[in-house]
Amino acid sequence: MSEDSPVNSSRSKFFCPGAPMIIWDLERKVFIQLGIALSALIGSFAVFLNILVILAIKKTRELQTKSIILITSLAVADLLVGAVSAPFNITLDASILRGTVSVGMICVMTKLTKLVSGTAYRASYYHVVLFSWERYVAIVKPMKYKAIVTEKRLTRLAIIAWMTALTPSVLFGALEATAVSKMVPRVIFVIVQLLAFALMVYFYSMVYIGIRKWNRSQFSHVNALIKARMESKTALTVFLLTIAILIAIVPLGVAHVLAQRSLFFREISVLRWAETFLLSNSIVNPALYFYRNRKYRKAALKLLSKPREIQPAVHVGLRKGRQRYSSAFVNVKELVYIERGQRLPRSQS
Repeated sequence: MSEDSPVNSSRSKFFCPGAPMIIWDLERKVFIQLGIALSALIGSFAVFLNILVILAIKKTRELQTKSIILITSLAVADLLVGAVSAPFNITLDASILRGTVSVGMICVMTKLTKLVSGTAYRASYYHVVLFSWERYVAIVKPMKYKAIVTEKRLTRLAIIAWMTALTPSVLFGALEATAVSKMVPRVIFVIVQLLAFALMVYFYSMVYIGIRKWNRSQFSHVNALIKARMESKTALTVFLLTIAILIAIVPLGVAHVLAQRSLFFREISVLRWAETFLLSNSIVNPALYFYRNRKYRKAALKLLSKPREIQPAVHVGLRKGRQRYSSAFVNVKELVYIERGQRLPRSQS
């Protein structure tokens, strides 16, 4: 079958030559349809929750701290997954089921899906590393936090994280187009990933030691105790974000190994299901923000209930105005009565 020929019912199994690890079995349409439904559900929630995070930060001054640069950037990465990666997956699976596009077009869509998904996932991973560094400075070096963790530095680090995440996707795409070996770039990519993981382990180890020291020490001021507890709670939230990303990535690595060693796992699209599971991480991150931080919950509820509160707020304002008017009228009557009561005895005398 040529790349320009459409997918039709005469072919029960399909795979793109550029991505032979995933095989779509058209005889198992139920699994493909289920994957489309899950991608649509995950994508919808990812877009909604991450937009809610961004709006909550923008509308609430209490949430506008230095770390919002990293939180907003991570929310953009998760929003990219829900708004771009999930629709690409749905379009790809639906096109194969309907048989309305050519094999070449489906291969192009597969590459675009890999480009967007890979960039977003790597950006999320590198942002978690930056979060661990920020918590390390806040807990281990609290006196130097304002000098080290600045808005400019966080912005530069976020840009570097995005560039580092985008480079492998662009490089691998260029090498694939020129039929050059990818061995050296893959080795470099693995080294960068392991280095980032080692830094993250080091930062969290130091954070754990710092929190243990805080728990053993006695604070003379209540403000210092409250601040220590808040920093510890934030560190735990960041650690949970890291665990969530690692849990989402591990099945993908296992699926790659299984698909390479067995045709059976390629035919049941185990790698495709692992990618769909990885999409769910774009929901977990904002859900953790709202679950762990009361300020985010209040800001989100305020945003969601604001349209409903416009009309009652008008009635409350009118009611208060009427009360002020009526109370002022009563006060005037009392003053008039008092004045008359004082003048009457004078007139009788």
